[in-house]
This record gives sequence, C-alpha cells and structure tokens, in this order.
Amino acid sequence: MNVAKLNEYAQRQRLELKYEDVGSVGPDHIKTFTVRAVVDGKVYPDGVGKNKKEAKQNAARNALRCLLEEPIDPTGEEKYSGTPSKPKEESNQNVLDICEKTKSLSVRTTGEVFTDTNYIGMINSHCQRTKLSHDYILEKRCGPPHNPQFFYKLVINNKEYPVGEGKSAKEAKQKAAQLALSALQEQTDWDSKVSVWPAVSEDSAPAKLSTPPSTPFTLDFDSIVSLGKGAFGQVSKAKHKLLKKYYAVKIVRCKEIKKALREVRALSDLHHGNIVRYYTCWLEDSGYQWEKTDDSGTNSQSTGNSLVKYLYIQMELCDTRTLRVWIDEKNIQNVKKSLRDSKRRDESLIIAQQMVSAVEYIHSKMLIHRDLKPANIMFGQDGEVKIGDFGLVTAENNDDAENLLERSVYKGTPSYMAPEQKRKNTYDRKVDIFALGLIYFELLWNLSVGNERNVREGNHTPTVKATAKHSPSILQRAFDWEMQVDLRSRLVFPQDIAATSLRPDLVLISRITKTILVAELTVPWEDRLAISHQIKKAKYQDLIDEALIKGWHATNPIEVGCRGFPATSLRYFLQKVGLDPKHLKKATREITVAAETSSRWLWLKRAHSWNPSAGEG
Repeated sequence: MNVAKLNEYAQRQRLELKYEDVGSVGPDHIKTFTVRAVVDGKVYPDGVGKNKKEAKQNAARNALRCLLEEPIDPTGEEKYSGTPSKPKEESNQNVLDICEKTKSLSVRTTGEVFTDTNYIGMINSHCQRTKLSHDYILEKRCGPPHNPQFFYKLVINNKEYPVGEGKSAKEAKQKAAQLALSALQEQTDWDSKVSVWPAVSEDSAPAKLSTPPSTPFTLDFDSIVSLGKGAFGQVSKAKHKLLKKYYAVKIVRCKEIKKALREVRALSDLHHGNIVRYYTCWLEDSGYQWEKTDDSGTNSQSTGNSLVKYLYIQMELCDTRTLRVWIDEKNIQNVKKSLRDSKRRDESLIIAQQMVSAVEYIHSKMLIHRDLKPANIMFGQDGEVKIGDFGLVTAENNDDAENLLERSVYKGTPSYMAPEQKRKNTYDRKVDIFALGLIYFELLWNLSVGNERNVREGNHTPTVKATAKHSPSILQRAFDWEMQVDLRSRLVFPQDIAATSLRPDLVLISRITKTILVAELTVPWEDRLAISHQIKKAKYQDLIDEALIKGWHATNPIEVGCRGFPATSLRYFLQKVGLDPKHLKKATREITVAAETSSRWLWLKRAHSWNPSAGEG
C-alpha cells in the first residue's frame, strides 16, 4: 500500500508526483528492476525489486521515509530554522498522522468524513480511456429510514473491488471508487495506462495532484442537471455561482465552428419576449460529464480529436413542458368534447398570437427558423410562449421570388415542412408560416393524430368512427403502427429514435405521428411492486426525454401481467391500446409465436385484418 499512501499524501499536500523507470539488469529469469519516485522535482532513493510492481512499492516506501524525516518544502531547502516552532519530532508525527488519515479514507466506511475528491469521475475517466466496462453494484442497504447505510462495490471488467459504505448511495459509490483506485494504483502497469491523476503517469509532464481540472463551465456553474440529449448535443440546467440564478446551457459538439455559431449569431440578435433569451457562449475542448443515477457510468462527450470543439450556449431556462406535451394533454382530457371546448380555443388563441408575434419578429430580422414544431416551442417560467432551437436558422434575402437564396433541401421536421421545403432548394419565410398554420390547427382541434397529415400528403386512409361505446383509442390515432415484441430480452430499441440500452418487452411505434408506446411485463407477486414501478419509471424517463428532443412522443411503460403468462399479458396490452376485440385472439397468438421464435417486426394495420407476415423483415 506504499504507492497508495504516497499518492494520497502528495494529493493532500498539493505536491507533484511521478515515477521514473530507471532500468533493469540481469538475465531474464533473475532480472532486477529499479524505479524511483520524484516529488515536486526532487528525486528520492531508488526502489529495487524482482518486478516493476515491487520496485515501485519500494520506491514509494523510500520516498515516504524521507518525507517523514524532512519538512515539506517545494524548494527542497530546510525550513526548521528561524522562528521557534514545534519540535521536529512533533512535526514528523503530524506528517505521519496525515498519512494515516489519508490511508483511513481508503478503508473507512463510517461515512463521517467524506472527501471532496470526485473518485467516481476519476474511475469514469480511467475506464473510458482504457475502454473498460464498469458498474456499481448495491450489496445491501440497512438502517432506519432516517439514518440509512448503503454498501456498494465497483466491478471493472468482471473484477470486483472492495465494498464502500456511506450514508447515501452517492457517498457509498465514492468510497467504492476510492478503494478501487487504491487497488488499481498498485498494478504493475498502472503508470503505463492513462492515469486519472495526470502526475502519476510516466508519459505525461508533472501536474498537480488534485481534483480533475476545472473548466469554464464548472468554474462558473454548479447544481448541474441534465435536461436531455439528442443528435445536436446536450442541454443542462445549471446555477450560476455568482448570480445564484438558474440557466439552460446547451452543449453542441461541432467540427465546423462557423456552422455551429449560426444559432448563436441568430439568438444574439433576437430580443423578444416570446423567443428564448440568449446570454453568452464559449468554446471548450470537451463536453460535460454527467454522473448517471442508474449506475451505468457517465455520459461523456470528451474526445481526443483536437479538431472537435464543444460550443456552450447559455440561455434562458424554460419549463421542460413543451407545446407538444400541452397539445397531447389537451387531447387526452377532451376526447369527447374537442369540438365544443371553448376554454381550449381561448388558450390556443393566446398561444398562437404569441407564436405569430415571435415569428414576425424573426422575419423582421431577415431570418427563417425552418424548424417550427410543437416540440421546439416551450413555455417561460410565467407561462408565456418561448420559441427555441435555432439550429437550422438561415438568412432571408428578400421577397423577390427571382432572387431567392439557394438552400438545403429537406432541412427541418418532415411532418411540419412546406412542400417547397421538402422538394426545392429555393424557398423563403413562407415555410415558417406554413408550419405555424399546422401548429395552430393542432392547437384548436383534437386530431386523430397523423390522419390529417396523411391526407395532406395524399395518403388517404379510411376514417374510423368512434361508437358511443368505444371512444377513440390510442390505436385509432394512427394507421402505421409497428409492433416489436421480445419476451426473451433480445429486443433492441430503435437506435434512430433514441440511443438506449433499455430492453422493453414490447414497443409499438407510429412513425407518421412519431408516437411510441412501451410495455414492460411485470411479476405480480414481486415484493415492493410500487418501488419497482418507480425505479422502472425513472430509468425510462431518459429514454422519453431523448425521444422528445427528436420530436417523438413516448409514453411511460405500460406495466401488464407477468413474463410467466405472455398470452394473458399481451391480450391485456392489446386491449389497453385499443385493438379491435375481434382481432385480439389471433393477434395474441401470432405475437406470442413470433416472440418465441425470434425478435422481428410485426405490423398492426387497423384498416385490415391481422396479418403478421405483411411486416416481416
């Protein structure tokens, strides 16, 4: 443990530390290795051993002995002269106490002292750079509700490390990460790998042993929480340390700085009450790393490619509830009275007026948004409309059709694109007006989601009337449902919608309406079923958020039945989403057979009889 002791000691004293490989002598079968420690530029006696690990341990031991017999001074000069102070023996004892205390931090599990060092971040960084998988395993939880104790262990590439204890899950994970780091540092090849402490690496220049280097983002902000991520990058909620105010910070990974700055330039020129307010921006070499609450490590965007930069955009913080959510909630609340809901019409008119005011202002600045849709329209803290996501904004030329600028074709969200935006490379601000009209129609009318858009595109589908006994079901809102089932945990969620490792049992998708239904089959006799439901809901929330960023509306998992009785579970699920009762028996049988055979796509077409073979492949 001498290496770990010296590392902890150097970190606490803010000393620079590295190990130098002096060399080896002798034939291969009795070779002797020599390693020495260099602390703050001062070389300490060599350590000799039969292998590098033993030599390094001896070098660390020699350095510790010397450090305990001399004062800590970066210049290497004596400092026990001058003003009378404590006796040398007492100072040595204090240094020894520091070493013992830092050692106890690696093994103590009382939770009374908790270091500020981010050991979880160090483990994440080490595993990411060395391409190792890691996970935190909850060993047990005990104690009363007001004083719980958590026990976690870290597993790296199937190798288990000592258990850490804490009063919270995060504290226990920090302890587990710290214990694992101490064990890793004793490995023979630790220095040859990319170390989480840069100064410990032989290959790197000396650096201060401290917490990972701060970035402009972490220097100015704290209380950082991920709001969502998507193809563009990530968005976080963060509190400015000086102003004590919360902001939204968008982090965009970019290879072309000029192109990435397009959104910033547009926002910096826009000052309107119904447009998300821009504050400032800056560039960094890496993206921010979030610690995941599902024990899956970190979501890092760091890269070693010097050509890739990360653009940080500080903006006004809006409500996470978008206009897409508002519309969906209204549709559910007013299924039977959408045609005569005066309150909805009044609220929709106010929203539409604010949207038009913002778009009119954007056009007055000779800009085109190009991606207006409910998911990009948010609400401020006081409920006012806020148009955001100017990632596709482009310059307007003028109203002269002969001088229209050439633009990229098919830029935006297909279901809200004007025909010329899809098919031509010359169009103007009218594409925004087209999208506004569609959104206003959705605000006012409880659509059978996707049906009107199908008609607009020429895909005429027979209208299904809701009887008095059966109000419009989820299935009746679209005509292109795809169902993927997998009762053997082989289902992989469509990566083009959201990147996730979650494996639900059933996924029902409408690509026209961009709607996703997810089913999880539960075990009825499972203990603490309510807690299990909350855990599953939390895990799926990231999936729902990511899908929403890409314009998809996903539901929380519908939990039905149990894996032991798939036929019963499937039947209940199909009933819940509104499959025609006359197709239930056959659909249940066909899906069950398919699930037992392989994971494959099956299609539900409400306008036709159940025909699983129509969607194979």
